[in-house]
Amino acid sequence: MRTPSAPPDWDPGPSLARHLQALVGDRSPLGSPEALVKAQDHVESVFRGAALPTFREPIAASKGAWHNVIADRAGDDGAPLFVVGAHLDTVEGTPGADDNASGVAALLSLAEWAGRRPRPSAVTLRFAAFNLEEWGMVGSQEHADALHAAGARLRGMISLEMIAYVDPSPRSQRYPPGLGIGRRKIGDFISVVGDTASKGLVKAVGAALEEGGGLPVETLSLPASAALLVGATLSDHSSFWRRGYPAVMVGDTAFYRNPHYHLPTDALETLSLPFLSKVTRGVARFLETIGV
Repeated sequence: MRTPSAPPDWDPGPSLARHLQALVGDRSPLGSPEALVKAQDHVESVFRGAALPTFREPIAASKGAWHNVIADRAGDDGAPLFVVGAHLDTVEGTPGADDNASGVAALLSLAEWAGRRPRPSAVTLRFAAFNLEEWGMVGSQEHADALHAAGARLRGMISLEMIAYVDPSPRSQRYPPGLGIGRRKIGDFISVVGDTASKGLVKAVGAALEEGGGLPVETLSLPASAALLVGATLSDHSSFWRRGYPAVMVGDTAFYRNPHYHLPTDALETLSLPFLSKVTRGVARFLETIGV
């Protein structure tokens, strides 16, 4: 039995703030390629600083111009793989604070936390900073395809997608038609979304976010075809659904809550660091439950 070391005694706040400062700003491959290169470098430096074997995975669709940045924390011999991912790039012209510096900052803080954990581990934990998500999840699609081609034994995947925007005002939370019945109308919760094949993972991640992060949580499992209609496929988890892997998106519901989505106003000062910290702690708690 492992002794939990995530909440309540781990405070990721200082780490998250440092990574947000390093990342926020236009990171579009067209508008600000230099900034996107700098973001890749920052991620690689943090992964290596956490003593995790790290590599860059060239994205074939970009003719190798852009890369996913990957770090692995090896598990026991024969341990299955579990992927935690977040995307690096932004829509051109937006600083991408919530979308998705928030997810990458959490990814990096979790990598630092995992690097200090006791070993061995019941899973091999992969941290993946995916690139070109805003171009159709290109980086994660190629990664999921490669795992499938290699016959990888993948236990599951979490996509950290916009996880730091809160609006506590009444009726600040919107939903797709028909999906808001009985759900919170205040934008102060974190959501966990999966396809029907990922229902067990949705439940487990949601429970860990409640327990480890102390957050209100809304969960949703629905067929991938329905997810497409309501915009619930718009992150890297959907690349794993395509290959039949269980995967969930953890998020603040993006354009259903955040008015700065894909706009120049998606700035650092709009984020809630306490909320982001709770989400990060909740994901750490989930990773503990699978043997990290």
